[in-house]
Amino acid sequence: MGLIQSQPNLNYSYGSALGSFENAIPKIEGFVIDVNLPSNQTVKVSINESLVLLQKNNIVIKNRSDVYRYLSLSPKLISILSPICETTRELFGLNTELSLELYSDPEIKDQYLTLYVRQSNYDNNLLGKINNISQQYEKELSDADGYLLITTDYRLPQLRNV
Repeated sequence: MGLIQSQPNLNYSYGSALGSFENAIPKIEGFVIDVNLPSNQTVKVSINESLVLLQKNNIVIKNRSDVYRYLSLSPKLISILSPICETTRELFGLNTELSLELYSDPEIKDQYLTLYVRQSNYDNNLLGKINNISQQYEKELSDADGYLLITTDYRLPQLRNV
């Protein structure tokens, strides 16, 4: 498992933009899901800590319950998610929206995490930069028990501050 190279569904619908950072943290820290998740408390704390770190790096987490559920079933992905998002944030800066979302293929039963890179003005080297990040973490992603795709859907950022 690890990195998937495929085109995103460009007709994917988006919900409301994430509120302020201060308002979002209690929702993440107090996050509870009523599904059959692994009972390992360490994994649950790791997921919450990881989501808080992502939030601090201005990563939008769309449908947190879906992302949480996927990470709970893919614990090896948790440890590399934050470094990948931090590297992506450093490379693209704060004027780029990074959105972590669970992609669900409508035709087959397939789901994976996707980190979308969205900019107001796309530069010509965007895909090259994304590929460099993917290559940098290729070994870790191939050893993970879940999938993470770093890509763009060429949409405009959804947040007002980007």
